[in-house]
Amino acid sequence: AGGRVAIGTTQDFADRGLPELLRSFAVSHPRVRIELRVGRSAELAQALQAGQLDLAITMRQAPASDEVAVIGEPMRWLCSQKGLAAREEELPLALLDPHCGFREAALAALDAAGRRYRIAAGSASLAGLRTAVDAGIALTLRTARFA
Repeated sequence: AGGRVAIGTTQDFADRGLPELLRSFAVSHPRVRIELRVGRSAELAQALQAGQLDLAITMRQAPASDEVAVIGEPMRWLCSQKGLAAREEELPLALLDPHCGFREAALAALDAAGRRYRIAAGSASLAGLRTAVDAGIALTLRTARFA
């Protein structure tokens, strides 16, 4: 049968994980049109609640009662071996814009540890974070999927 399915996902999963899922879905449902929306978890959750999406793959520390955890991945500090960012006394960070769960977790962890930091690179996209980390000018907190 034909039709369409609207799927929302985060940048992390769109880059690493979603291609395999889409390939499997397309093989088993060749006549279904797939509409993709890539965004932040909070935006995708709102779109799902509003009926704009059929499925949302988001990132959360713990699933809500009406959500299902599909993958569990621990957060990790990531840096380039090319730079010295992780060795600086005041850690240079690459972070997404405010209201990102990873940003909040990173700052909370550093504050709790009493570790000094500065935001050396900010970006609205994962590509921007990856560039700053790969250049060795900053480190970031993500999952291994990002690396």
